[in-house]
Amino acid sequence: MTSIGRLEKQNIQTLIDSGVRQGAEVLNAMLNSPIKLEAPVLSVVGIEELKEQLKAEYRESLAGVRMSYAGELIGEVELIFNTAEAARLASAITQDLVPETDLDALQAATISEVGNVVINAIIGTMSNSLGLHLNFSVPQYMEGEIDSLLRRTEEIRSTTALLVKTRFFINELDISGHILLFFTLGAFDFFKSRLKDYNTADQGTS
Repeated sequence: MTSIGRLEKQNIQTLIDSGVRQGAEVLNAMLNSPIKLEAPVLSVVGIEELKEQLKAEYRESLAGVRMSYAGELIGEVELIFNTAEAARLASAITQDLVPETDLDALQAATISEVGNVVINAIIGTMSNSLGLHLNFSVPQYMEGEIDSLLRRTEEIRSTTALLVKTRFFINELDISGHILLFFTLGAFDFFKSRLKDYNTADQGTS
């Protein structure tokens, strides 16, 4: 199990909260319907524990967005929902303004854009606050079961992940999902070393 101190976890939560707020602001500027985004629960877990937790919560197929990052840190970020929640979110955002035959394509495009905004806001906040130089891939829409979606962690040799519970509030709907931040072997230790130099008291409240 990956060890992390209370202050380190608090600093990560602060960074995540700041990124989530920025992502919500961008989405609000893009959408006709106001949207609120929260990330109230953060866990630092090993990959096997992550699989167990997600399998217990997601008993249906999933839909989401994947983006890779590289530079001083290498890893991957995913925003995932069960397929029913993803469909509800896409429907609330688009307000069903397209023919039924185009719904699958619209859902993929809508969730991809939401994921692009949220993930970029979170990773951008982390990289800027911690002085990290990172490059991002284009977002990839994905669907499937937990095992298939997490198989990528074996390819990038990830051993540690941040598991962040998320809630989207739009048009009186409360839609739950998760943000997963994967770190390659050794990358999380480097990330923690940067956290030691990060003082939330110096960051202001914006």
